[in-house]
Amino acid sequence: MDIWQAIYTRRSIRRYEDREVPPDLVWEMLRAAHWAPSAHNRQPWRFVIVGRGPRREELARRMAERLVADLLQDGWDEDAARERAARSIRRLTTAPLLIVLALDTDTVDAYEDERRQRAAYLMMVQSVALAGQNLLLAAHALGLGACWICAPLFAGDIVRAVLDLPPTWEPQGFITVGYPAERVVKEREDLEKKVLGIGYQVLSPQWTSNAHHENTTGTEISNTQYLIPDTSLVLLSGGVGGAKMAAGLYAILPPDALTVIVNTGDDFEHIGLPISPDLDTVMYTLAGLNHPERGWGLAGDTFQALEMLGRYGAPTWFQLGDKDLATHIVRRFLRDQGWPLSRITDHLRAALGIHARILPMTDDPVRTVIVTPDGTLPFQEYFVHRRQKPPVREVRFEGMESAQPAPGVLDALEAARAIVIAPSNPYLSLDPILALPRVREILQRRREAVVMVSPIVGGKAIKGPLAKIMREYGEEPLPLAVARYYRDILGAFVLDERDADQKDAIAALGMRVVVTDTLMRNADDRARVARAALEAVGYEHP
Repeated sequence: MDIWQAIYTRRSIRRYEDREVPPDLVWEMLRAAHWAPSAHNRQPWRFVIVGRGPRREELARRMAERLVADLLQDGWDEDAARERAARSIRRLTTAPLLIVLALDTDTVDAYEDERRQRAAYLMMVQSVALAGQNLLLAAHALGLGACWICAPLFAGDIVRAVLDLPPTWEPQGFITVGYPAERVVKEREDLEKKVLGIGYQVLSPQWTSNAHHENTTGTEISNTQYLIPDTSLVLLSGGVGGAKMAAGLYAILPPDALTVIVNTGDDFEHIGLPISPDLDTVMYTLAGLNHPERGWGLAGDTFQALEMLGRYGAPTWFQLGDKDLATHIVRRFLRDQGWPLSRITDHLRAALGIHARILPMTDDPVRTVIVTPDGTLPFQEYFVHRRQKPPVREVRFEGMESAQPAPGVLDALEAARAIVIAPSNPYLSLDPILALPRVREILQRRREAVVMVSPIVGGKAIKGPLAKIMREYGEEPLPLAVARYYRDILGAFVLDERDADQKDAIAALGMRVVVTDTLMRNADDRARVARAALEAVGYEHP
């Protein structure tokens, strides 16, 4: 695990598996802590390793008694105070390992005036804290979980007495350590609110930007490469079907392991607002805000603004809900500030508490158009306004000749342990992504790690006009036809049980085939299909 991955993925773990931490790993953590910087190189940190047993139980009990007394003094109800103290006891006694971080006060310089004496003391406190941070990062890199506990600051005398510490060792904190038995998801507040530039232009961090920075060796590195965890999985997605697949993967993977690369060929402008239908469907679904029946839009949304727009004579064929409008207004505002779509999407994702990465396929304008007997139609005109009725003669992607993959797309595809292609429309949702420079080339090279979930079940598309378009292209709507269409990039295929008779024919194309019920009616179904896809490419998951 490199330093960036350790920093961005470490979380405080409070529940652990019931197994001991090997001594060699303890030593590695302590070694990392010992190499922290310290004021005047005094190295003031001291460590006490406390195993399970009577001494730790006594420590937890006596500290809990102090906590109850303090809470009662603060006006707490006694039952509530004792319940909180009981949680504290459990945290201290159930962790496989307890490390006490202490400050050796002999390392603190002596001054006659209080101002400098306090500063000298705080320098050493800061140094111990730096050692503690090193220890936390090392634990995470070693596959362990850890949590910093500040309780010794409120009961230092008890810690000294129970553990019989040397008189100059002043407890600063506990760190519990063990193998994680929980998955913790937390976000950070907006960094921009915490930065003040004085005589310096402070640029907002843009991890998904295409900006590169030089490191000390003079070689260029991209920020995005450090944000890809070693458990990473990439999903190529269109709208509703892709969003369901994304939700299934998100439910069973570590929270930061999933990257969803989303089609933007459907994007368009409507009444002056930039609309990204597939991006929004994926985003709303992962945030748990999507409309469960329609698949698109927000649950519980109303359409009063749309009604008023109609009174003004504005087009209302593309339904924009009142809450949904907020997304498009913010996208318009940020785009007018010069933000690319990838940065806008990352901002919206974070604001909705989504921990998976959502990447538009490109920041450049690519627009899907449909060639029909009635002429060439913009995608939304064909898909929504004409309700997919005109026969499709050809699908084109205007602007593709100058488009580049969005920042992070190629890095994610190269680094992913597995690449899942969602049960989205190949012609309308997936081909735009695959047409971008280097994308198909990477998938061809990494074919054994690529799996597709069939978008056809029993001769029908679950949603949308795929079966109709296949017939218009002279293809029978069968999973086998889809597998043939993508045979150069697929190492595995998830086939619906209703089409099990096609398993051998698909396997003959050189693909591993997993058969399951691929209909995703609810959360359990989505998780089942996600597991089937991961099984097909040998991706180990929780």
